[in-house]
Order: sequence, then structure tokens, then C-alpha cells
Amino acid sequence: MTGNTSDDGKLPIVLVIDRDMDQFVQHYSTKHLEPKGYGLWWVDSCGSRSVHYYAPSANSNAREHYDTAEDLPEDVYNNLLKFFTNHLKVNLDTLTVLKRMEDPGLGIMLPEDYEVLKQGGLPDGCIATTTK
Repeated sequence: MTGNTSDDGKLPIVLVIDRDMDQFVQHYSTKHLEPKGYGLWWVDSCGSRSVHYYAPSANSNAREHYDTAEDLPEDVYNNLLKFFTNHLKVNLDTLTVLKRMEDPGLGIMLPEDYEVLKQGGLPDGCIATTTK
């Protein structure tokens, strides 16, 4: 992923979530964040995972401007979780992934995926290749 990096070279803190929740993230963003001038914008999906970045919505093309991304505030993340559990009645433990973390980049490789690889497994979203 290319885009907004801080002075220390880190990518913004984003929402990494089960891809099946994308429509609900968008609904929450439209109803609860955009009226306040911000939004959660989809930027990438791989396997069962999606990444949404947090950015001002004043720019009509915010969806296309990852370079405006800011760290996802903890209170926004926590309010999103409350929305999922209280309004949608989602059991968060059933989601394949739900994290507030530094943007993992293209392919959405999570820290725990490297352990899966070490053990000979195939992390979500990865494609097995064969060599001769």
C-alpha cells in the first residue's frame, strides 16, 4: 500500500475487518461519521479481509485519496464495535478478523500470518504456488 506515512515512516492506523462486514462499515460511516466530516473508506480486500482507512470527508473524492488518511481514533473504533454489537447484534468473536492496527499493506498480511507460514500453513488470502 502506498500513501500517507507519518514522519517516522509508519502507515496510518486503519480498520482491518472481515470482508463480510464492508457494507456495515459503510453504513456506519455514512450515518455516524460523515455528518461529522469524516469517514471510513474501503481501500483493499484480500481473502476474507478488508481494510478501511479513516479520513476527512470534506473532499468529495475522499474514497480515492488514501493520502488524506489519519490514524483511526480509538473512540471511533470502540463506537463502531458498539454499533455492531448493540444495533446489528453481531457476535464479534465470529468475525475472521477485527483489528485497529497500522495498515498491513498490500495483501493484508497480519503479524500472526507469519507464524502460520513458519508452520507450513497458508494464511488467509494467500495463494499456494508450486515449484519444480
